[in-house]
Amino acid sequence: MQIIFSQRWHENTSATEQALLALHLRTQIQLLETVAGGTQSSSNLNEGYPNEPDWQQKFFGNQNCVGSDDWSNDLNCPKNSKANRIYIAVFAFLIVSIVQILK
Repeated sequence: MQIIFSQRWHENTSATEQALLALHLRTQIQLLETVAGGTQSSSNLNEGYPNEPDWQQKFFGNQNCVGSDDWSNDLNCPKNSKANRIYIAVFAFLIVSIVQILK
């Protein structure tokens, strides 16, 4: 079963009215998820709801090894995690230690 649901508003719609329309849209999406049998209904990343609170699960699911909070908001590049900084610090320490030994 495929359902396409959209919500339009005029470009002169106030920010308050847009927020109410977005809330209405989220409510409608929750109803459709209930009818579809759960929150793991399909979604295309380029067609996804930008305010989806559970976007990692909705867009990528459990089996795709994505969902880390270590990704940038635009999903293009991983952020520099603390783990990467630790590896760089250890590597720098080893280089300095080797240089001191070779002197």
